[in-house]
Formats: sequence, C-alpha cells, structure tokens
Amino acid sequence: MNEIKRYEVNEEWAHSGIVQAGDYCFLNYCVRNIDSPIEQQVREAFDVMEERLALVGLARLTGESRFRALAGRQLNWLAGQAGDYPSEQCFALLAMAEALYPGLELVCVSAGEVPDWLAGVGEAYHLTALAKTADKARGLARVAPYTADYPIPAEGIRLYLCREGACQAPADTLEGLRRLLADRVYALS
Repeated sequence: MNEIKRYEVNEEWAHSGIVQAGDYCFLNYCVRNIDSPIEQQVREAFDVMEERLALVGLARLTGESRFRALAGRQLNWLAGQAGDYPSEQCFALLAMAEALYPGLELVCVSAGEVPDWLAGVGEAYHLTALAKTADKARGLARVAPYTADYPIPAEGIRLYLCREGACQAPADTLEGLRRLLADRVYALS
C-alpha cells in the first residue's frame, strides 16, 4: 500500500466519508440530514450508499483497470457482508448484479445537437446513454476514454451500442439502433 487517500473530509469532526487505502475503499456511515424525519433519513442513507456504489458504474464506463480493481475489491467485501445480512444490503446487491451482468452503453456521436429522444431510448432499453458532440468530445474522452476513437460525423448522428467499452458497428438512425438492439436480444436468447 503506497498511500492513503481520504474523501469527504470533515476537519471539525476529524472524519473521512471514504478512505482509499491501496486497492481497498472503505465507506463510512451513510447519512445526510440528521434533522429531517426518520423516513427521510432512511431514504437519504440509501441515496448516499447508492452514490458511493456508483464506483462500479464508473469502472464500467471508463474501462480503466484501476477503477475495475477498486470496484472488484469493494464488491468482494460487500459480498461477505451480504452473506451475513442480506436484507440490509439491497443496494449493494444491485451493484453486484450490475457488475456481474453489465448492461449496454449507447454512445451517440452527433455533428450537431444531441437528439431529444436519446434519454428516452436509454430509459426504455435500460441503456447508459453517452452523448459526444464537438464541444463535449474532450471532456467525454477523459471520463470514458474509449469514446475518443469514434469520429464526429460531418452531419447527422452515429449510434454505437457497446458493452464494457467494446462497441458494435454504428447505426445512423433510431430505426437502425432498434435493429441493433433486436439483433442483440435475439443473439442473447
């Protein structure tokens, strides 16, 4: 272990919400507003835990091995906890399911504006949708490096259906994307 990193640091309480020690990541308690009614506190605690478990999603979207290693170690620890207390680990079990059975990503590369229907398609087909335009290409490449290889078309859109950073040949229309999705479902069944 080379270094210990602390996140969500509160100097007044001498507290760190997340501590990364080498390849391990430790989550502290999950709480937001302790002055709110107990029902809201419980919902917020689940929200905080879900946000922290987004590490799995970060690993999947970026394709970076360091995030995959961290997510894997975190999930191994959570698996042990879930074995002892499964009813208390709902969000952890959802994160594990996503890690074991990764979903599909849709990368929309657009010469102009991002289509209005992109978010709806993502929700309807349970896809993680990423949009790449000329003005957003550099920022997207920093968080999802595999998207750098997809050129922005001279006009229109290109729709890449991907799993863990590996993408199929693109479709140029929403109907073409639907065919890719239908082929994918047929291939998986």
